[in-house]
Amino acid sequence: MTKIKILITSQVYIAEISRPNLRGALGSSNQLSISFGVTLVYILGAFIEWQWLAVIGAVIPVLLICLMMFMPETPRWLLIHDKPERAAMNLKWLRGTGPHIIKELCEIEVNQQQGYIKFISIILRDLQT
Repeated sequence: MTKIKILITSQVYIAEISRPNLRGALGSSNQLSISFGVTLVYILGAFIEWQWLAVIGAVIPVLLICLMMFMPETPRWLLIHDKPERAAMNLKWLRGTGPHIIKELCEIEVNQQQGYIKFISIILRDLQT
């Protein structure tokens, strides 16, 4: 169950920090990496004892956990929690400088508001039936 939570969390993080034109490619590359890793473990399992295989398989997740501590919160999460200044700062860190940052922050906020409106309309529709 923990693997599923980590996979979902990583997919959400990738979706929230990536540019819209790269979002699909980055999301599918995560799944492709998992499939490649499973295939690699099957191949290495024929030549390496299982204890060493476990150690080798633990290196990448431990490295990922250590490096993720240095990644910023997503601008979307910060906007939801009413921290627009930090959202702009983190988006600048992720994208670099430029006027497109303000535009992207506005787009994120509009998308969130539209999502809330859809969510509320679905709940109200379900309550009426």
